Amino acid sequence: MAIQSKTDDTVLKVAAAGLFHDIGKFAGPGGLGGDSAYRDANESIYLPVYKGRYSHQHALWTAKFIEESTGLIPPDLQDKNWGAGPTFLELSARHHKPENAYEQIITEADRISSGMDRQDYEDKRQYTDPRQYRETRLVSLFEHLSKGRLQSEAEHTYSYKLEPLGPESIFPVMQEPSSGNPAEDYMQLYGRFVSDLERLPSRTSNTELWLEHFDTLFMRYTSFIPAARAGLSVPDISLYDHSRSTAALAAALYLYHRDTNTLEIPAVKESGTEKFLMISGDFSGIQNFIFKTYGASRKYRSKLLRGRSLAVSLYTELAADLICRRIGLPFLSVVFSAGGRFTIIAPNTKTACQEFHSAREDITAWMVDHFYGESTICLSSIPASPDDFRKGTLNQSGENISSYLGLTQKLGKAAERIKFTRFAPERECGVV
Repeated sequence: MAIQSKTDDTVLKVAAAGLFHDIGKFAGPGGLGGDSAYRDANESIYLPVYKGRYSHQHALWTAKFIEESTGLIPPDLQDKNWGAGPTFLELSARHHKPENAYEQIITEADRISSGMDRQDYEDKRQYTDPRQYRETRLVSLFEHLSKGRLQSEAEHTYSYKLEPLGPESIFPVMQEPSSGNPAEDYMQLYGRFVSDLERLPSRTSNTELWLEHFDTLFMRYTSFIPAARAGLSVPDISLYDHSRSTAALAAALYLYHRDTNTLEIPAVKESGTEKFLMISGDFSGIQNFIFKTYGASRKYRSKLLRGRSLAVSLYTELAADLICRRIGLPFLSVVFSAGGRFTIIAPNTKTACQEFHSAREDITAWMVDHFYGESTICLSSIPASPDDFRKGTLNQSGENISSYLGLTQKLGKAAERIKFTRFAPERECGVV
């Protein structure tokens, strides 16, 4: 079966808009937010009104970043004729004031992503003034792994510095009262980001490949910027993680509504239908594969272990890439890939399901041919609705937990069942 070598332009545009939609949270405090003339001329285009005032200012700076990035981003992203629907600028910046089904898809993807990754403080007095958003820092998840619901911001003693992702910055530090200039911190980080953005390759030759380069750069510079910086939300999810999941959800939503001929605002808003297909991949037999000793010598054992670990990563990444290409999804649809496992958010359509099952058979057959059933990549899937991502449920202790946690547990159980039927003996061995 032929493999799609290039993602459809509209699918790529929608996914990229999901990735870019909140870049104004970085670019605004990084220097773009001081342009009062641009604000006055464009507030009514991109911003909603709340209590008589324009709100969600970051959407305005997302628009300004895209408008003023000629020479920094691919020409496709500024081409009004690229893909179907509204322009990339409108898709990215109008997610708080959508006017058509395409823009509503970004809005819904943003809301679903926020619902699955954000938690509020129990103490409603712990409200962060939106005007103080620059001072909010990403807090460490490890402090409340066993605490359940957080009562207040005072429970956090560690946070991350506003720096690029690196070997030293990955460790949280003790929180201290803000004594520096938060605005200057953002401006310095943004300046370094733009400097590196200028050097990204493939800008004019391959937009999809450029987006892969940009994704890595965006991860480096926004992994320690909190996605939620005001109100009651706990600032423990990075801007990068939120943007990446929004991109995956947006691509799946667009393909679902396109293929089901329901590309209309009411249908996009409907949240009870199982629009998503959650796909899981798990390299089974990983320990035996890495640590098997036959053919090894003491002299080269460490190199063999490293080589086999790399092979596991390559096999799982290639399997995820094959599935995405078959379904017509961009690389942004792979929301997790590590330790021999991956998760893809796909559309729950007849075509996507057929392509997934076809890819699963091809991958299983290839693994059997090369590893004789000792190792394989177990592929499973479950349908999911937007409500499954964001509606809270009660566990056995009566505590309110994220429904997304239950969704991942359900996907994990489906993967475990597949491990007991890794391949069909009647197909691989023949019938006696």
